[in-house]
Amino acid sequence: SVVNAGGSTDDDVTSYPVVQIMGPRVRTQARSGTVKLQAAAAYTQTCAGGYTTFAGMTYAWSVSKREGDSLVDVSGDVQSTSVDPQLLIFPANMMSAGFTYVVTLTVTSSESVSAAQSAEVIIAPSQLRASIASGSAMTVSVLSYFYVDASTSVDPDLGVSVAQGASS
Repeated sequence: SVVNAGGSTDDDVTSYPVVQIMGPRVRTQARSGTVKLQAAAAYTQTCAGGYTTFAGMTYAWSVSKREGDSLVDVSGDVQSTSVDPQLLIFPANMMSAGFTYVVTLTVTSSESVSAAQSAEVIIAPSQLRASIASGSAMTVSVLSYFYVDASTSVDPDLGVSVAQGASS
């Protein structure tokens, strides 16, 4: 054991986990894209100033949706598809567009000491996929009616195609 300036050893001092979610604290993702968050290796700083990794660390992810000034826990509604506890993956279209989600990772050491970090994920609407049946050009008489068939266009956030065209 190393004795520090105060006379205590590393064995006498509780080590605290340090947790980090990789990437920016605030990130934007289209609803039609996959959300991935990766935890950095959890470690603790020892009394002597070094770092010790612990294989016995547990990782717990929680998710809240920002609604006005409050956060609503939606952890039960959105589940990660990753089997790696250090990686959180939400498949495309799982989260609602136009909302901000606060994802919190809590790491707990074998001594039951915890640390947490949060990141915000803003879910942006996906771009519409427009498709016109007659192609990109059409010639019509000035005084005639015409029909534009966009029924194969898709809103990826809704997962449905447009059911009707427009005429003028």
